[in-house]
Amino acid sequence: MRIGVVLAGGASSQSSAEQLLPRVLADDVAMADAVIVAADSGLDLARRLGIVPTLVVGDLDSVTDDALRWARGLGIEVRSFPSDKDETDLDLALAAVVAAGVDRVIVLGGAGGRLDHLLGNIGAIGRLGGELPVEAWLGEEYVAVVTSSWSASLPAAAIVSVLPLGGPVVVSEAGVRWPLDRHRLPLGSTQGISNEAVATDGPVHITVHEGCALVVVPTAKDLT
Repeated sequence: MRIGVVLAGGASSQSSAEQLLPRVLADDVAMADAVIVAADSGLDLARRLGIVPTLVVGDLDSVTDDALRWARGLGIEVRSFPSDKDETDLDLALAAVVAAGVDRVIVLGGAGGRLDHLLGNIGAIGRLGGELPVEAWLGEEYVAVVTSSWSASLPAAAIVSVLPLGGPVVVSEAGVRWPLDRHRLPLGSTQGISNEAVATDGPVHITVHEGCALVVVPTAKDLT
């Protein structure tokens, strides 16, 4: 499985990045062939973490000059786009990893700042999630786009939410305080928000029988 990693700008802290990296780097074979794309100031994040991206994309309005000099000194390709464009920098980065033929996408960053940017980033991640498995660490929060199943070991009382994405969903939830069995959540429903893990029941399991759902763990450090 070829992994695409997108490092985005925004309020992505180094601590959340360090939390994700062991999960990605655990598969040395996959990482050896990974496509790593930095979106604008995501290059600064890459530099801080010692990650050498495959490509840098964006209008370069927020990346630092030091990071750009570092990238160009290493011979990393930098694709500069005009600031007046139809896509966000994250959109451009997602398109780049998809064009590279990846099988799975991980996004790190893209939170904080303007609400319209955050909603646009979630929309872009959700749209891609209908085609490929997508996980994202948006600041300190974890998001996964799920069209089949998802599971994770969470500590007792850890919050996990399920939101319909693009239309109604039919979901089952196990290992949580309020389990569901093929329950329909219409678009815009808040019923799936703030469920709680019950650690004694084993991992949390979420199955999407119909539609596409957004699984959110507000405190990403709860993921093990």
